[in-house]
Amino acid sequence: RMRSAVHTVVATQRFESLGKAAASQARRFDDAADRGDVPALLEELAAEPEIIARGNHSYSALHRAAERGHTDAVYTLLLHGADAPEVLNACTSVGGNTPLHLAAQRGSVGVVLKLLKARALAVDVRNDRGMTAAQVAEYAGYAEIVSLLQAPRAPAELSPVGGYSTPRTPRS
Repeated sequence: RMRSAVHTVVATQRFESLGKAAASQARRFDDAADRGDVPALLEELAAEPEIIARGNHSYSALHRAAERGHTDAVYTLLLHGADAPEVLNACTSVGGNTPLHLAAQRGSVGVVLKLLKARALAVDVRNDRGMTAAQVAEYAGYAEIVSLLQAPRAPAELSPVGGYSTPRTPRS
């Protein structure tokens, strides 16, 4: 419960920096990630493709979907730009966790596997407790995830050059 309250404050601060319409859309987008609602994510992305790159990444839609174990939502977000290093490796303002830390803590093998395929993923990032995602998984008792995170990543297993998504030109 405390974690949710703190993240609500962070999200509120993020939304306040946006205009009213953009804040409303960002809330809908984040709520869809919370629920793992892929059709709603796609609807918001169709309306505003740059929504993933906009704003503060301290508790992004990717963090939300990874923390809740929504593999399909994580994959959708990765396909639409969340594979950018600044989103993929962003640390939460509370706890300093990346989406990979959150998936490892939850024991979500599917999410971890999707994240591991992103070329820009940094598996050795340490959170505020000084722990990598592998250490978080080990502490939580998820041996399979520990093995996945400690295994070397072969280039053939990674997504195409540039990550999951195709580079987009900025809107003018």
